[in-house]
Amino acid sequence: MSSKRHADSAKIYWNSTTPLSWRERLLGVEESLRYFDAFEFLPDDEIELIENSEGEKWVGWWTVMKITVGEQIRYVPVHISTQFVDLKIVKEAAYWDNQLINELIDQPAR
Repeated sequence: MSSKRHADSAKIYWNSTTPLSWRERLLGVEESLRYFDAFEFLPDDEIELIENSEGEKWVGWWTVMKITVGEQIRYVPVHISTQFVDLKIVKEAAYWDNQLINELIDQPAR
């Protein structure tokens, strides 16, 4: 299995300072989605491409996750920054408030 978007050595930081491989990230996403009845990124997002003073190319993405569990819905702001080399992601960092998601998952069924 290989990623079309990620370099084999890509480092991925999702709400952590410990890097994951893109394979570990994919497995984590699949595991998380099993707790939700519905999940989507809202289309009202902002995307920015920058090249920093070291010549690194980064894409910043600000959006909102809409997560549904039963009748409850949470809107969670998220930011993802990805660094590209030769059109492949070599570093990715994503941050959001997990407490909002955990509260939704841990609620008793109604």
